[in-house]
Amino acid sequence: MKVNKSVAILYSCMVCVMVVFLSFTLARMKPDVDELPNQSSPEAQVIIDHMSYSPDTLTISKGTKVIWTDKQGVMPHTVTSDKSGLFDSGNMHKNDTFSYVFNDVGNFSYKCTHHKKMHGVVIVK
Repeated sequence: MKVNKSVAILYSCMVCVMVVFLSFTLARMKPDVDELPNQSSPEAQVIIDHMSYSPDTLTISKGTKVIWTDKQGVMPHTVTSDKSGLFDSGNMHKNDTFSYVFNDVGNFSYKCTHHKKMHGVVIVK
């Protein structure tokens, strides 16, 4: 079977046009990142200042990320779970942050390992 050269070129051009058309069509069907629902976890804040956690008792939903921010300038502080190994910020200094996502329901108490009077609790429902 002998194919005319101009017919082969025409078919090649049609295939290219279809590929480009489908590429643009599929790209338009894909949602932009801005259109996707926010899939990040909810957040809650705890401030470390005046030798205390504020709030010292925080009630959140399961899956919430708690962010502690040290606003005290002179001494280091920690956010250390009373349950060994669950979470520990290490030494935090002014404007340092530490976060932890609470994926289990329960009461989670914590303390500053340098200052025994500093303690708090996160209640996860």
